[in-house]
Amino acid sequence: MIRRTRQSGYVLLLVMLVLTIAATALMATTRACLARAVGANHAQRDLQVRWGALSCESLLLPVAEDILADADADADVRGEHPSSAIHHEIVLGKMTFHLIVSDEQAKLSLTHLAAGNHAVRFVRAIRDAQQGLPAPLTVDLADVGLALSSANSVGPLQTFEQIFNIDHPSQMITVADLPDSPTGRIGLIGDGAINFTRAHPAVLAARLKDVISHGLAAELLSLIERSPATTLNDLIAELDLSQEDARPIREALTDTSNCHSLWVVVDDGVRQFHRLSVLSGSNDWRTTVW
Repeated sequence: MIRRTRQSGYVLLLVMLVLTIAATALMATTRACLARAVGANHAQRDLQVRWGALSCESLLLPVAEDILADADADADVRGEHPSSAIHHEIVLGKMTFHLIVSDEQAKLSLTHLAAGNHAVRFVRAIRDAQQGLPAPLTVDLADVGLALSSANSVGPLQTFEQIFNIDHPSQMITVADLPDSPTGRIGLIGDGAINFTRAHPAVLAARLKDVISHGLAAELLSLIERSPATTLNDLIAELDLSQEDARPIREALTDTSNCHSLWVVVDDGVRQFHRLSVLSGSNDWRTTVW
């Protein structure tokens, strides 16, 4: 009797052990399935973001100047100053794509500034160009000196992070108003000539400093403010300058653009994805993804 009771107890323990092992295995399998499902969902989301961004780039970036020119004409009708960027928003499924077409020629070029290899002027120009911004990017003179030495030894600057301490791409861009964000006034590439018809006055002032006298720069900026749609030749004629005196202005300013960018900021309700593509001329295409 006692022996049979002990055997029944052993059986019960064995059954409980088997059930525990089965439950543990089931939980592990469930976790693995959930992990694979989450991974597949993330992969699908990343694929949608990537192909959506690539489609927008291929459609919009090659015709960026046409888009901006149409916006310039609309601004002229309204009596407003042309903008260096245009923002559009489209919804694809559960994702919102913010598309910002921008004129890189209307921005201060970090590559051109770096070529001067003068850290103090570099930092001053960046700070001057960002005057009035609610959240300007900060620069450290020592870090800039190292970055310029590296850029001049290994090649042009490739990313904003080489100059600025950036924790998140949202520090660089205000989706709804790119001209009033750091990358609305500062660009990576360019020959240094600023398209004055679209550039912010702070960008123009920063570019003209140390190029022409303070008085001439003030007169030039006043003319541009009164007639932003004028041509560079008309501006120089209005100032009545000799060819020699006009040369630094022609090197610093232009009334055309051949370098444009497209920011694609994708919001899926949980997080944002940032992608910046820059097209210079017809062949030089650069993309940075965050």
